[in-house]
Amino acid sequence: MRAGSSAKPLGRVPGEIPWPFSNFYDRYVNRYLVNWFKQIAEDVSTSLGSGIVLDVGTGPGRLPIEIARRSPEIRSWASMPPRE
Repeated sequence: MRAGSSAKPLGRVPGEIPWPFSNFYDRYVNRYLVNWFKQIAEDVSTSLGSGIVLDVGTGPGRLPIEIARRSPEIRSWASMPPRE
C-alpha cells in the first residue's frame, strides 16, 4: 500500500468481510433475502407513510434502498459502524 493511501489491507478491519467472500455475501443477500427486504419495505412504507428510517449495520444497504424506492416521502438513512 502506498504512503498516504486511505485504503486498508484486506481482512484487517474488524467486521470487514474480505474479498472474495464479500462478493459471495452480496450475491447471497441479493438472491435469498431480496423478497424479505421487499416485504419489510412494504410494511414500513404502509405503516410509516413519511418520516425517517435509520438502518444501522446495513451491510450492502439493500433494505434502505428498497424503502427509498417504494416511498420517496420516507428519508432512508444507512449507517455502518466506524472502522478502527
